[in-house]
Formats: sequence, C-alpha cells, structure tokens
Amino acid sequence: MIGSEGETVQYVFERRRRFGQEDFDRFAALSGDDNPIHVDAAFAARTKFGKTVAHGMLLYAVVGAVLEEVFGRDAHQFEQTLMFPGPVYVDEEVVVRGQVVGRPTEGLVDVGVELVRPDGSLGLQGVSRLRLPGSSGGAGADRAPEPLQEVGGTKASAGGLKGMRLGDRATCRRVFSAEDLVAYKMLVGRGELAAGVGIAPGDGEEGRRVPPALVGGLFSYLLGTRLPGPGTNYLKQYLRFRAAAYPEQELRAAVEIVRIRVDKQLVNLRTVCTNARDEVVAEGEALVLVSDVS
Repeated sequence: MIGSEGETVQYVFERRRRFGQEDFDRFAALSGDDNPIHVDAAFAARTKFGKTVAHGMLLYAVVGAVLEEVFGRDAHQFEQTLMFPGPVYVDEEVVVRGQVVGRPTEGLVDVGVELVRPDGSLGLQGVSRLRLPGSSGGAGADRAPEPLQEVGGTKASAGGLKGMRLGDRATCRRVFSAEDLVAYKMLVGRGELAAGVGIAPGDGEEGRRVPPALVGGLFSYLLGTRLPGPGTNYLKQYLRFRAAAYPEQELRAAVEIVRIRVDKQLVNLRTVCTNARDEVVAEGEALVLVSDVS
C-alpha cells in the first residue's frame, strides 16, 4: 500500500493478462462498441491490423482492475490520460505495469501505467490520478480539461474528411444494470467482487459505481460505431471524472468533432457524459485515426 501524504513512494506492480476473442466480444456486448476491428475477423483482416484488436477501453478496464487491487476499492479514479501507441491483438499476453509518480498531495496520487505487448512495444500508456480513501477535493479539482497534444506538426484543417465536419455530434443514452457490473467484474478479472447483484460485502462506495472504463466505453461506442464510425482507431483519450455514475440511472454521452486534420486523417472530438440530473460525470477529449473508416 502507498505511504502518507508528502512521502516519496516507490511502488511498482506487474500483472499478466491474455485477451481472447471472447473477451473482445464480451466487452462489445457491455459497451455497445461492436466496431468490426474488434469483433469481425474478416473485416479486421482487410485493415492495417490484419486481425482483431482489443478495445482501448477494454485495456483501460484491465488497468483499472489492477489499480483497484493495489490501492483498494475506495480509491476513486479522478483523472486519466490514455495513449494507445500500438494494437493489442487477439490471443496476445500482455503485462500491466505501474508505478507511483512523485509525491501524493492533497489526497491525490499519480500512477504511471503501461501495458506491454510480447515484443516489448506498448499497447497502452498513461497516468491515472487517484483520490485516496478518506480524502476530498484535491489539486486541480476545478481545472478545465486540457486538450490533447496533437500528433505531428502540420497545420490543422477546418475542412471535411470522409463526410465529417467540425461541429458534427453523436449522442447516446444508457442505463447500466447491476448485472452489467457483475459481467464487467468477471471480464476484467475481479470476479470475487461479483457476489449478489454486483456489490460484495466490504466493496465500498467505489464498488457501487459504474466503473470508469464503462463510462469511457460510452465514448468508445460512439466513436467506433457512430462518429467517425466503424474502422475508427483510438489513439488518445483524456478523461476527468466529476461525479459518480450508478447502476439503474440513465447516462447521456456525446462526442463532438472539434478538430480535423485531413493530411494525417486525424480527428479530435470533445467527449462528455452527464447523468439524469445534468451533472457532468466525465469529460475530456479523444484523438482518433480514421484511415480505415469507409
């Protein structure tokens, strides 16, 4: 476990995980993201990947499960940066690694995370900012989300790309059930928490919430099936979690194109999820590659 505030912490964790097609299919069913690069072997074979690849949010889900195991079920994920440098293919075994970065301050701790493929390349890299149990508020709690750093250095274009224009939006509504939380925990390897209707004794307040990766999965669904649509390749995602999401409560997610780079076939989209009370649950920005979008 980590040290007290102000104490330098050298904590490293490492876990292994293998993804099969069943895992991709189960996450697609949970999130709605049935982008064919994840679930259709014939489609994926025609893309640059050659075979099906893991959802970015599935990788994030597995990282989140490890963070929960290491830091405790009530350590709330406050902020997340994600980069997906390379694909994680079906039937690959990967290593999830993490290390505390710097010193915990004001109840927040930063954990550098990465997911390493068999050849040593990265499938995921990022920083998780966690709010520790018993703390409230924290540095940067009211700061607006920062835009993602662009890939490359050429000037952005305001023009269209494959029929997309600045300001295009896609939205969805979703109610996650307690049974969905059970299925999620079984998928990510936290099946021991899937007792009863998904809330195990001692699971804590965090265990009663819709997990961050399922909230992020709403964005994955919209990006991979609606805008830009099938064939979309997730490159980066920034997320700031502002309010809790609970099962049996409606969530409303939206993505909006805020930048188009025709030369690189890159699209930036603002991502926002609210609850039925119009509170912002999560917000941020995504960067996607659309070269395989028809």
